[in-house]
Amino acid sequence: MSDPENNSDIPRESEAETPQKEMIHLDANPKSLDISKLPKDQQDQLRAKQADLAIDLQKKAAELQLDNMALSGRLDDITGQVAEADRDEISATVTGSYKDGMGTTEVIMGNTEGAAKGKLNRAQRGLPDQTMTFVIIGVIAVLILAAILAG
Repeated sequence: MSDPENNSDIPRESEAETPQKEMIHLDANPKSLDISKLPKDQQDQLRAKQADLAIDLQKKAAELQLDNMALSGRLDDITGQVAEADRDEISATVTGSYKDGMGTTEVIMGNTEGAAKGKLNRAQRGLPDQTMTFVIIGVIAVLILAAILAG
């Protein structure tokens, strides 16, 4: 015969009365938020928001993975071009500036002194050449200075 007080299949009073907590997980963080005390409509809204955020996070991860694969392919191509030029005993400097979801990546590879310096000029970085702007500003400053001194 089994003793009913020692039967582990029967829930104890304290276990039967303990409400089940409704938990949601936030992002990739292992922390959880107890929403069991919120009204059902707010719980549903939070679950929907959590699902939307999870979808957005997965989408961003997929985009960054594609960007990473594209950048890796570009770098492999540049490395191959420089290696081929080196084998053919040709001087080569290959540069590039790439903008994507990970930010801006500036690359300079080659077997020349310019490549060894590792510095990209404005044009190589995809930025406009400001030389004419500075020349015009200088001319205007000289003309203003001349007008002030002549007056």
